[in-house]
Amino acid sequence: TKIDNFARFMLVKFVSYQDRNRIFRARAKLKGKKDESGRPLLIIADLTKENHRIFSAALASKKNSLIKDAWVDGNCRILITLLDNNKKCIQSTDELPTG
Repeated sequence: TKIDNFARFMLVKFVSYQDRNRIFRARAKLKGKKDESGRPLLIIADLTKENHRIFSAALASKKNSLIKDAWVDGNCRILITLLDNNKKCIQSTDELPTG
């Protein structure tokens, strides 16, 4: 059917932070995995509009080789790995390196 071509999202609210954190730590095991129709399996945080904007800017910095990596942890903090391999938690786009 036509609906099978669309990703299916689930919004989950955890009863405890321990369970939530355990799931978010284990999500790296899904990297590269696909469902039966070939779509990637993902567990993503439900970011606020502002954090989504900051994370998008961090991903753009990664694409432009200004940082090595960007990700959101289980507490919705945006983290980056700088080119010198130092890790940093950022709260605004002003904290991203410029080229």
